[in-house]
Order: sequence, then structure tokens, then C-alpha cells
Amino acid sequence: MNPVYLQIASDGILFLISAGVAVYLFVTRKSQVNSDRIDALEGEFYKRLNQLSDRVTQVEVSRPTLEKLSKSVGQVHSRIDETKDMVSRLEGEFQASNRTLGLIHEYLLNKGKG
Repeated sequence: MNPVYLQIASDGILFLISAGVAVYLFVTRKSQVNSDRIDALEGEFYKRLNQLSDRVTQVEVSRPTLEKLSKSVGQVHSRIDETKDMVSRLEGEFQASNRTLGLIHEYLLNKGKG
């Protein structure tokens, strides 16, 4: 065999080996990057899940207080309704008193003329 052919064959083999190593490194590096990104997303997911868990716990702890507050607001609302009814009744009584005073005033003004 000719040494030129041996040189070309060895160069070809080295090229194939280098290309194989390059492809292997490319694939493993891409896989490592994907793995790192997945790990980062997983960490962020668990962080948010823990935050959500803490928020749910806070809501559960404050629920009895909110129920008492709701009951108190209901009581205040009923008292306001009672006050509204009383004010409405007093308004009617004042209108009737005003009408009576107007009639008395008219009578006293027309007393001397009648």
C-alpha cells in the first residue's frame, strides 16, 4: 500500500473519531443543560408550592376569626336595619306633627278674621 493512502486513511479515521467525540460532547452537553434547567424549574416549583402551602395554612388559621367577624357584621347590619326602621317611623311622626302645627298656626292667624 502506498503511504499516501495510509496517511489519508489515518486522517479519515482521526476525523471520524473527532467527529464522533464532538457529537458525543454536543449531545451530552445539551442533555446536561436540559437537566440543569429541569432542576432549576423543579426548585422554583417546590418553592412556589411551599409558599402556596403557607398561604393556605394562614387562611385556615384565620378562618374561625373570619367566621366570628362575619357573625358580628351580620349583627351590626341587623341593628342598622332596626335603626333605619325607627328613623323612618320618627320621620312619619314629625311629618304629622308638622302638619298639626301648620293647622294650629293657620287657625291662630285666621282667628281674628273669622
